[in-house]
Amino acid sequence: MPSPIWRLRWRRPPVDDAYTAWLDAHSRCSAALAAWRDASPKGRRAAYRAYMVELEREELAAAELERLQPHVAA
Repeated sequence: MPSPIWRLRWRRPPVDDAYTAWLDAHSRCSAALAAWRDASPKGRRAAYRAYMVELEREELAAAELERLQPHVAA
C-alpha cells in the first residue's frame, strides 16, 4: 500500500543549493568590486585583495554549479 502524500519527503536537488551558493558569491563579489572602485587611495590595495578573494569564491561556486547543472543542448 502506497504511503500517503503527506508522508513523502521533498528534497531540493543539489543544483538548487549550488545556484544559491553561486548567487550569494556573485553578490559578495559585486559588493567587493564596488568597494574597490570606491576605495580611497590608501585602501585600494586591501580592497583589491578582498575583491580577488571574492572573485575566486564566485568562480569556485560557478564551477560547482556547472558540474551539477544538467547538460542542455544548444
